[in-house]
Amino acid sequence: MRRTHGFTMVELMIVMEIIMLLTALAYPQLRRALINAREGNAVGSMKMLVTAQAGFKEAGFVDLDGNGEGDYGTLPQLSDPDGAGATQGFIDTVLATGVKSGYIFTIAVTPGTATNPPSYTVTGIPTIPGSTAYKMYYADDTGIIRFTADGTPVGPTSPEI
Repeated sequence: MRRTHGFTMVELMIVMEIIMLLTALAYPQLRRALINAREGNAVGSMKMLVTAQAGFKEAGFVDLDGNGEGDYGTLPQLSDPDGAGATQGFIDTVLATGVKSGYIFTIAVTPGTATNPPSYTVTGIPTIPGSTAYKMYYADDTGIIRFTADGTPVGPTSPEI
C-alpha cells in the first residue's frame, strides 16, 4: 500500500485561484475605505486650520498694520506662533508641513490694512486626485468649509460640507 504526503499541483492551483478571487473581490472595498478615511481626515484638518486661524488672529501674534487687531497666520506660524518655540502651536507639526494623509494643504494670507480687514484662504487638494482621494476642500475667514468631488476647482462658490 502506497502512502502519499502533501498536496497535488491541482489542489494547490485551486487554492491559489480561490485566494486570488477573494482578493479581487475585497480590493475595491478596501481602496474605497482608505479613500473615505483620507477624506475624513482632510475634513478634520480643515476644521483644525479654521479653528487655529481664529485663535491665532485673536491672540494677535501678527499685526502688520498695528491696529491692535491680529492678522491670520501661515502654516509655519500656526505651528510656532511666537517664532521661538516658546508658545504651543495651534496645529501639529505634521500639518504644518502642508502634507498630511494624502492631502496637500496651502494657506494664502492677506494682512489687514486700514481699509481692508485681514483674510485667508486654505485649500486641501489630494496629492494624486482620483487616486489618493477624490474630494477637494476650501475654507476662508468665514469659517465655512466647502468641497468639490467632480474634479472641478474648489473655491468660495463650491457647495458647503
